Amino acid sequence: MSLHWHGLLQKGNNANDGTPMVAQCPIIPGTSYTYTFTLADPGTYWYHSHSPGQYMDGLRGPIIIHDPNSPYKGQYDSEIVMFLSDWYHEQAATLIPQYIEVGLNPTGGSEPVPQSALMNDQTSPTFPVVAGKTYFLRIINMSGFAQFFLHIDGHNFTIIETDGVYTQPAPAQDLYIATGQRYGVLLKTQATANKNFAILGTMDTDAFDPAATPPGLNPNVTGALVYDGKYLPANL
Repeated sequence: MSLHWHGLLQKGNNANDGTPMVAQCPIIPGTSYTYTFTLADPGTYWYHSHSPGQYMDGLRGPIIIHDPNSPYKGQYDSEIVMFLSDWYHEQAATLIPQYIEVGLNPTGGSEPVPQSALMNDQTSPTFPVVAGKTYFLRIINMSGFAQFFLHIDGHNFTIIETDGVYTQPAPAQDLYIATGQRYGVLLKTQATANKNFAILGTMDTDAFDPAATPPGLNPNVTGALVYDGKYLPANL
């Protein structure tokens, strides 16, 4: 296996970039390797295995590098990390041969289509917030294949970071997040805590091969922005 640090440039440090057979030899069973690099670029990043299929099976996670000199310092009260991903109910060891072997994929290399979606590796996550506050919401698409739309009922986004780079503030009602992409947004909560709000992440099914799409595919994952736990439905 090997680990890749997605978005971190590794200038002059290719040996720790984690791309097997390109920047380093894979770490073989029974051995170890210590990755060493400088966290020089603040922002929203993530790590994942760069060996066949392992990160789609779960070997992945966020990396948040805080910036004491952020131009948005003082403009938010707290941070929330939210990551979206597609969920293949089969493990990669089964899916990869189905993808690359001509006899199993005669239509010309159709990518396997995920069976469902996840948010923070859950099907019904909750995100506690306080009324009248501003949150720095760090959003990461950790999918193997799917691109996502993201919407939070009753709330808007102010984009301030894209792929680890600060931007001029830009308002948005919805986000379209490509595979591997990251957004940093400011999210201002409502003034009162008398209601919770649904968070919808939905996979872009236009990118899926119709012939490979499972019947009854549900492309959505729904979470909740929780102001008060007493308003949560039973399934959340």
